Amino acid sequence: MNRVATFELAEPLTIEGDVIMHFTLDQKYQGKDHSIGRFRLSVTKAPAPLNFGVPEDVLAVLKVPAAERNEEQSKAVLEFFKKSDVEFANLQKALVAAKVPRPEDAKLVELRKVRDEVSQPLPVDPQLARLERAVKLSGEQLQNSRLTGAQDLTWALINSPAFLFNR
Repeated sequence: MNRVATFELAEPLTIEGDVIMHFTLDQKYQGKDHSIGRFRLSVTKAPAPLNFGVPEDVLAVLKVPAAERNEEQSKAVLEFFKKSDVEFANLQKALVAAKVPRPEDAKLVELRKVRDEVSQPLPVDPQLARLERAVKLSGEQLQNSRLTGAQDLTWALINSPAFLFNR
């Protein structure tokens, strides 16, 4: 498995002529089982970003004719080129940014809050509720005139002075 580390200087060196550079690698691991291994150092004055070529697995797939590649091989080639294409990466970032929902308008939030407050039903006035009940009962009494007559007669008898005197 290939691993690559790329380091860039904060400010480019401006040295004329040939230069000898010395690098010191210090491995602070105390065990004997792991070492840095074989490595290569390269120095260039090429502008960033550096391209180290096509990976071996993608090269192996590219050697196979396009008509004979399976879906996994085609996907590996496509993924490599997607990663290396700067314009595609910029378009992907723009797409992600476009999918981010816009912040909700503060005025709209305030108006919705007012609408919700106004939409709440008003509390029923107790006196109005009593009057509505009386109207309902009166309407029911008017539909049954016989019952109304019997109730009126009973009320008159109960409130008569003779009945009140005897009870």
